[in-house]
Amino acid sequence: MTFSYSKMSSYKNCPYNYMKIDIEKIAPKPRHFFSIGHSCHETFEEFYSKPYQSSLRKLRKMFERNWHSEGYRDEAEEMKYKRDGWQWCKNYYLKYIDGKFKPAYAVELYFQLPIGDDYVVIGYIDRIEKNDDGTFTIVDYKTDPKMRTQEEVDNDVQLTFYYWAMRELGMEVRELSLEFLKFNQRVITRRTPEDIPPFIEDVNRTVGEMALKEKLYEEDPERAAELFPPKINKYCGGCDHLVGCPKEEEIRTKHKDYVMNLDPPPEPDPEENPDPDKIEETKEDK
Repeated sequence: MTFSYSKMSSYKNCPYNYMKIDIEKIAPKPRHFFSIGHSCHETFEEFYSKPYQSSLRKLRKMFERNWHSEGYRDEAEEMKYKRDGWQWCKNYYLKYIDGKFKPAYAVELYFQLPIGDDYVVIGYIDRIEKNDDGTFTIVDYKTDPKMRTQEEVDNDVQLTFYYWAMRELGMEVRELSLEFLKFNQRVITRRTPEDIPPFIEDVNRTVGEMALKEKLYEEDPERAAELFPPKINKYCGGCDHLVGCPKEEEIRTKHKDYVMNLDPPPEPDPEENPDPDKIEETKEDK
């Protein structure tokens, strides 16, 4: 069984959403937060694909070239995010690059590695830097609307996943950083070899559970609610399946300040619930 961290993370965050996307194959809708993320990631991917420091003016051209327009409500919202996104990239350039440029050892490094006896894991790492002592630093860009605490970053499973992958590739990782572009803040964390065994144990347990539940679902789709229950997490606001989710009301009331990108509930469709008085008027008119 081949899987990615994002697939495993999707299941752990919310089995219900995982079922919709990965089992029922309902493609995610275009969303502005995906587009702004892709735009910034691809801008820095192009920037760091060169072994020298490009100018701020060239960075702006790269941003324009890599801009994604999908998922915005209207032109005004797109223009707002485009201004914001460019400001994030510019701020990052001025704080971390200008006069301090360090060439990337690799950008968007792809890996495909066996883990345990039954699984193969695939993934990409945004950027890798090589340090003077021969070790490496992993850099991962984030366009989250909220900052994470040091404790959250220290416990981030995705970074442990990257640390493990790099060691499997024979590369010693000194530190890992999340670059929160909106806030122009860098949060650095570290991992040790002692972090790997519990990580692998968790991966094998989780992926094994995923495989078993998928098999049970194929045998009896009526068990969907039992096998893949919804789970509240910070990404609920951007979920395509929030409307109609068994936990929607709880998310919109008790957890509205916790989840990210939470839109107001959709307006009721008058065609589905017409005004009774208007129906009577229409009948009389006829």
